[in-house]
Amino acid sequence: MKVFKSVSLFIACLMSFQFILASPASAKWAHAFVVWDHYSYVISDEYVDQVDKEIGQVTKYSDQEGTYSGNFSNEYKKGTKYFAIHGISTDKAIAVQEPDGKYRKAVRDHKYNTNKAANVMEQIAANQWINFVVLAAGAAVVLYSFKSLKGKFNREE
Repeated sequence: MKVFKSVSLFIACLMSFQFILASPASAKWAHAFVVWDHYSYVISDEYVDQVDKEIGQVTKYSDQEGTYSGNFSNEYKKGTKYFAIHGISTDKAIAVQEPDGKYRKAVRDHKYNTNKAANVMEQIAANQWINFVVLAAGAAVVLYSFKSLKGKFNREE
């Protein structure tokens, strides 16, 4: 039965380390970007003078790393408008309206993954409260196991 106790203790330690070492999901991305029409556009340092029609706006903002659906941005707040740039295809770049009214060029980078199953798993893995609940449940199971086994092996025969 010592093996069972050792294995249970090992599992409890692993679960503890998983909670302790889990980093919060507030890591910074490598660059600022917006998502429009299922593509990620990296924000450049270049400003644009002539824009065409409005093509969309930020529908979700978050500074927490993850995968989000819709017109997402890790830099601009919800409601920030996107515009087509005069003379440039939206397949190449778009303009993002800054709070001061200027238009910043955003260059198309890659197709943005919006796999719903992957999103849910990322959010679960990034949520410290879920990790805490799993840890607490695991600890409860280990403690219950020790308590129920203690009475069985301490009896004299």
